Amino acid sequence: MVFNYLNSIIGFKKIAFITIKKTFYLNFLFISSSSLINAAIGFLFYLIAARYYTKDELGIFIGIISIINIVLLMTRFGLDQSIIRFLPQKYPNSIDLTSILVTTASSAFFMVIILSNIELVSQQLSIVRTHWIVYIILTVINSFFLQLGASLLAMRKGNYYFILNNILI
Repeated sequence: MVFNYLNSIIGFKKIAFITIKKTFYLNFLFISSSSLINAAIGFLFYLIAARYYTKDELGIFIGIISIINIVLLMTRFGLDQSIIRFLPQKYPNSIDLTSILVTTASSAFFMVIILSNIELVSQQLSIVRTHWIVYIILTVINSFFLQLGASLLAMRKGNYYFILNNILI
């Protein structure tokens, strides 16, 4: 009787281990393929853009994208990493809306500050002032999706992360 009980526990642990191992590999596959597809699309985009635009136009575009990425990096405040670390323990199936709101609002705030002082960064980037609302909206959307992606990674939903990165964006 004790042997049957121990065998049932060991069998359960074995099945649970196989399930955990399977979801780990599936999440790894989705996250890795998402990164690979994003890198390939970015590379192809720059190859095509280099053919159709001048060096100056491409440089301005890369400068604007770099400013947006720096703002997004500064306004993470480490919340994306803390979500991955702490969200599965307290709320395993929820998305932390507070961190999404804080990072999105702060990215919009910092983007407004940078756009209002864009001449200090670069004289060539002053063209951004004509369409400043577009860049703020792009920054807010990117901030929202970056934080949402961190929440999906925390919930071990690699398939949804793949969809978010490669289909929606």
